[in-house]
Amino acid sequence: MEFKLRTNFLSSKLFKVIPKLIRISFINTEQYINKSNLFMKLLIYWLYAAIVSGIWFFWRYRIYENEFLIIDDALKDCVNWGKRNGYLLPEKPSYFQFFLVERPWNILILNFTFLPLFLINLVVILLLISPWERKVMRYKRAMKNLKDKWEKEYF
Repeated sequence: MEFKLRTNFLSSKLFKVIPKLIRISFINTEQYINKSNLFMKLLIYWLYAAIVSGIWFFWRYRIYENEFLIIDDALKDCVNWGKRNGYLLPEKPSYFQFFLVERPWNILILNFTFLPLFLINLVVILLLISPWERKVMRYKRAMKNLKDKWEKEYF
C-alpha cells in the first residue's frame, strides 16, 4: 500500500509542477537577493553618512549652546535691571531655535543627508525657520535696545 501511495503521489500532476515552481522561484529569489544586496549596500552608505552628519550637527549644536550660555550670563545683569525697571521683555527662544536661525547651513547639511531632494530641503527649511526667525530677531532686537538703555544709565 505504501508503494502504491508513493507511486500515486509521484505520478500526480502536482509533483510534475513542483520542480518547475522551484526552478522559477529560485531564479526570482536570486534576482531579488542581488537587488536587495545592492539596496543594503546603499542603505549602509546612507546610514554612515547620516550618522556622521548627525554627530557633526549635535557637536556644532553643543558648541553653539555653550557660546549662547556665555552671552546669556553676560546679559543676566542687564535683564535683571530691565525687569526691575518694568521693561517688557519678549519670550526667550530656545537654544535650538537660535541655532537654526543664526546658523542655517547646519540644518542644510543635515537635511541633504536625510532628504536627498533639494526642493524638499528648501521647503522644509523655509517652513521650519520662518516663524522662529521672527521670534529670534524680535528677542535680539529687544535685548540690544535693553542693553543700550542699560549702558546709557550705568556707563
